Amino acid sequence: MLFLSGSGALTAFTSSAGLAALGLISFAGNTSDAEEVQVLFSLATTFGLIFLLLIPSIILAAIRLLGKPLPDLNYPWFLRVSGIAFCLVPVFILVGFLIMRTPPAAAFILPWFQLAVVAIPIWWVVELGRQGLPPLPSERGWGLFSLTVTLAMPAIIIIEMLLVAGIVAGIFVYIGITYPDISQQVLRTLERLGNSSSMDRETVLRILRPYLSQPGVIYSLLAITAGAVPLLEEFFKPLALWFLAGKKLTPHEGFVGGMICGAAFALLESLGAMGNPGTDSWPIVAVGRIGTGILHISASGMVGWGLAQAWTEGRYLRLAAAYLLAVGFHAIWNMTALVAGLKELAQFSPVLIKQFEGFMLVSPGILVFLAGSMVIWVVRTNQELRTPQY
Repeated sequence: MLFLSGSGALTAFTSSAGLAALGLISFAGNTSDAEEVQVLFSLATTFGLIFLLLIPSIILAAIRLLGKPLPDLNYPWFLRVSGIAFCLVPVFILVGFLIMRTPPAAAFILPWFQLAVVAIPIWWVVELGRQGLPPLPSERGWGLFSLTVTLAMPAIIIIEMLLVAGIVAGIFVYIGITYPDISQQVLRTLERLGNSSSMDRETVLRILRPYLSQPGVIYSLLAITAGAVPLLEEFFKPLALWFLAGKKLTPHEGFVGGMICGAAFALLESLGAMGNPGTDSWPIVAVGRIGTGILHISASGMVGWGLAQAWTEGRYLRLAAAYLLAVGFHAIWNMTALVAGLKELAQFSPVLIKQFEGFMLVSPGILVFLAGSMVIWVVRTNQELRTPQY
């Protein structure tokens, strides 16, 4: 743990410092526009936060190696403070939106608001799920977070990249053999994208318009986003819990440990997604990432609870049910979010207009309902695990 957390912290610190320096140089020399500088500072603050969050694991591992008693870093007032902070998140979103309309200020100030908008809801949901339960030992809780950041998250990224690359390669091979003319057209499209001097959203959509009108493209995108991705992520997100497989975890330890793994994943994913949204879309993306964080925490909590039940009581069917339920929630969320995001593409695709128009209209409401349902599930599960039978 000391090696993994230390290596991760060193990498995060050097990355944060390097990106911040590059952003300052670019801003001072006017070598890039304000949006590019903002991306650099967003990445710098993200790596800086990772560095800070890995420090507790380093300290606790060092204390354990020295044979000293470990301090308890679980405090009962965390829930109250996180709840108050969560109530301020709408204010942070509004202020962040106003700041983003002035690009020079946004490049330096907005990344800090992004950290607050992403991290505070994640913290609150975790505290909501573990309130009143016997706390995980500090070394174990921070260790799960560190292992997710340093091992599980990179593994998920690599596997998803390989999956997408394999699917794309397979499609290209199939098209090249079956439809040589279309294969040449795809190559010309890629060449146009590579040679385009203006890579704004409108230019890309105009070039991709012929493909967005094809049903196979839309359905393939849905299959990957709402099928393959949830299966992979819900399997690998609680990867850090497998290091505790021989520790006879109780159901509440599996539940809370799973939520910590999901929180670490959600934190990195959401901060990466908010790196460079458009001015008008920033509040929408910010609100969406709150829901996504709730999804990852609750789904990983389900799987963690199932793992603990399987390891300690041999209830592997319950583990399978928990995993499939987490995948189902994740799939519905991804499909709904994708359809909601495709709304602006509907003008280019008759398929979207014909088959998904009604779904697009109700998709924001479905996402709100799902997020609320998952918060309720976390609270109810917490109450159940506090009963004497557990």
